[in-house]
Amino acid sequence: MFLSVSLLLAVWIGVAEADPEESLAFRPFDYSNYDTVFSVSDGYSLAQSFIFILEQSQNETVEKIGFGICTRDGNQPPPGLIYSVSICDDSGYNTPGDVLASADIAIPDSLPSFPDLERYIVPLSVGLSGGNTYWVVWEVPSTDMGTTSDFRLFIASASSGTYPDGIGLSTYNGGPWFPQMGSEFFFGLKFV
Repeated sequence: MFLSVSLLLAVWIGVAEADPEESLAFRPFDYSNYDTVFSVSDGYSLAQSFIFILEQSQNETVEKIGFGICTRDGNQPPPGLIYSVSICDDSGYNTPGDVLASADIAIPDSLPSFPDLERYIVPLSVGLSGGNTYWVVWEVPSTDMGTTSDFRLFIASASSGTYPDGIGLSTYNGGPWFPQMGSEFFFGLKFV
C-alpha cells in the first residue's frame, strides 16, 4: 500500500535528544526526493537494498540507522507497540538473506499523520564490507504478530533516485519478495 504527495519531514529522535547536526553524519539521508510512504503491519514487511561504498573518511562499522515514520488518518498505535529494523546480507538471489544486526523500533504513542513524518534514529551496530549488497528490513517481530490491530506503520519512501543499484521490496506472511512498484525506502546510516 502506498500514498504519494509532497512530504514535510518533522524531526523526532527515538529514545533521547540528539545534536541537530548529527543528521549531517548520516548517509544518504536525502529528503529532497520524498514523495511516497508504504506500510508495515502484521505479516507485511518491507526491504531496501543498497551497495555499501566505502569512503576514505569512514570505517566499516554502522553505529545508528535513521528513517522516516508516520501513520495515516489519525490512526494511532496501541501502547507499547514494537516493530523491528534489521540490516541483512544478500541471499544471492537479490533478496534479503541472513540478519546481521537488528534493533527494536519502540513506536511512539502518538505519530504525525501522512504527509507529515518523524525521523526515527535507533542504535544498530554492524560491520559492512565495501562493494557488498545489503538490505534494510522493516517488520513486526513474530512475537508481536496479532497485536497491532488495524494500525500500520508507514515508512518514508521515494519514487526513485535515492539508492543507485538498489531496489525496494515487500513480502506478505513470509511469501516471496516482490518489487514495490519501483519505490525506494528511505534510510540513513551513521558510521563509527
